[in-house]
Amino acid sequence: MDDYDFVRGVIWDSLPELRRTLMEIEAEQAEFDEDEEDPSTVSIYSLASDVFIDGALAPLLSSEEIEKGVAIRCADVIETLLLRGSAEVRQMVSIRITDYLLGWNLWEKFSQHSGPALLEEVGRRRRYYF
Repeated sequence: MDDYDFVRGVIWDSLPELRRTLMEIEAEQAEFDEDEEDPSTVSIYSLASDVFIDGALAPLLSSEEIEKGVAIRCADVIETLLLRGSAEVRQMVSIRITDYLLGWNLWEKFSQHSGPALLEEVGRRRRYYF
């Protein structure tokens, strides 16, 4: 399984409410590549930003009260990507997801739901933000 299929599958299985967004982004990419001999896929960075962050994490953290069930499922997505993903997937999590949580001062709101892999990741990256 390549990185795209892995990240897509984790999001698809864990956050079914994002399936429509996933399919829309894939349809846009297919339309863009319509005349291409070798069509490309949506990047894992787009899956992280345009699907996971914009579709689940940002709305979750923008509300005054965090919906615990969604927070746990988001944390599970991050843990799975960090623990089972390739080096490129882990780098994507660091660049897109961890930086989002730390760069927008959302960590305090989300930290209580995070798992050990994300806590370790944040521990390494936190010095760049605080």
